[in-house]
Amino acid sequence: MTATDASCAVCGNSPCRLVSETSAWALYECNRCGFLFKVGEKTDYESLDLDAYLVFAYNRSSEVDEICACLQPDYPDVQGVCILEIGCATGEVLNELRNRGAKVYGVEPSHVAAEHARSKYGLTTVFEGYFERNPAGMQPEVFLLLDVIEHLDDPSLLLAKIASAMSATSVLVVKTGDSGSWLTDHCKDRWAYIHLPQHRSFYCKRTLDYACKKAELHVDRIFRYRDPYGGIAWRKLIKNVVKAVLLCMTPKDSYLHRRLYIDVANDHLLAVIRKASRI
Repeated sequence: MTATDASCAVCGNSPCRLVSETSAWALYECNRCGFLFKVGEKTDYESLDLDAYLVFAYNRSSEVDEICACLQPDYPDVQGVCILEIGCATGEVLNELRNRGAKVYGVEPSHVAAEHARSKYGLTTVFEGYFERNPAGMQPEVFLLLDVIEHLDDPSLLLAKIASAMSATSVLVVKTGDSGSWLTDHCKDRWAYIHLPQHRSFYCKRTLDYACKKAELHVDRIFRYRDPYGGIAWRKLIKNVVKAVLLCMTPKDSYLHRRLYIDVANDHLLAVIRKASRI
């Protein structure tokens, strides 16, 4: 595929710049909205076994601390708040939120992941399938999209469905890798997050603004330089700075450049989004 064949699914811009290629995919960047996207290999999520989802089966309390913090001042406390997580995987985040008093619901396309959430945590309000409308007739106050949109070629359809399901007072929280963070912006082709085979698309604040506007949503506030697991991974951060300096100093075709990757750490964003009609 050539660069002239690639157009941006977020803003429609064409052509997009070819950033790098591997034997399995090509990475492009839109110079208008900053959208980074892969063309090539795809993952069939419904065919994955449980082991592929158990990477999320760790203590998510630090991550949930950050989610709760970003919900303020809308929801100073999640006690009694109705929360729907779309793409809830094996249910660890929902379980933590339920332990804090929230009323939780989940939607998950993988049968094995949804069944694990129900059997291990007793999350009987996790529904199997893709999000189409609010399940069980409930009206969520908070919608969660945590580490989901990077798996989509085009986020527009899902964001539009969520927007249609939101009330005037609902908020949507999106968490994903931040392609505009300092380290990844300087070393895009060596960012380990991009090289995960199931990841298809990558967002900075500008991309998210474009995608939300298209769905008649508005980014109300954004929190950057977050670790995927919550908190700050200081050791990885220091290592990444050293590796970034080396990558910037070495030719792209050198052995060292091909061997180094910027680890996934302190490179995520959390965005709080609401309906544009509320602004």
